[in-house]
Amino acid sequence: MKWQLITDIDEVEDFSLEDIKTRLESIKNEEAEYMIIKPSEMVGNCNFMQLMLDDENLFHLEISMKFEYGSGSILSSKDGITHDEAVEIFENFIESSQAPDVEEWEVVGRFE
Repeated sequence: MKWQLITDIDEVEDFSLEDIKTRLESIKNEEAEYMIIKPSEMVGNCNFMQLMLDDENLFHLEISMKFEYGSGSILSSKDGITHDEAVEIFENFIESSQAPDVEEWEVVGRFE
């Protein structure tokens, strides 16, 4: 599977966990506004993840999940994610093809 790491500054394919950590620091230092991790194929029913700063200077993560049935998707979000939590989420996503459980996350959008 191929992956894309997209920020408002650059776009990288074939990136490492260190590249993700560097982009997280860029966001924390307000040198970049967001980061998107997008697989070439869905991971489970996850289309992509995107991350930005929240109001508490921690991270806000959004995950797009395709509906199990039908053609739409749902966007779920969570605030208050630490640097280490973000690294762990992205590491599990990329290296283990495992998206986080978003059952307790806030639903911020539904798309048909």
